[in-house]
Amino acid sequence: SSGINAEYGVSYSWGQQGTEEQIKEQREAFLTAVNNTRTLTDNILKLAKGFEVKCEKTFTESLMKKIQSCLSGLRDVQSDFREVLRKGEMNLCKMAVYSKMHPVIAEVASISHV
Repeated sequence: SSGINAEYGVSYSWGQQGTEEQIKEQREAFLTAVNNTRTLTDNILKLAKGFEVKCEKTFTESLMKKIQSCLSGLRDVQSDFREVLRKGEMNLCKMAVYSKMHPVIAEVASISHV
């Protein structure tokens, strides 16, 4: 789990610096990473389900127990990527909402309430 998060972690820096073009490239790379992670997560699940169905038709019960163990590992990987995706989507929400809400909240906070 931690290996996948470290290797494929999806993050987006708030304090972006650079030219407008560089910031645009950073955003596009971030959105691409989130999209790729979603696709990967979906494909791993489809692969595991499809493999399980085919194996059930082909292999004996004792062999299926071993295969189930392997499929369990594949589902664990899928779960790890789902967590990476969740974090990426949370960052995306923060990025989209915070930038619009922060000025409004700051304005409301600056009003004197009696």
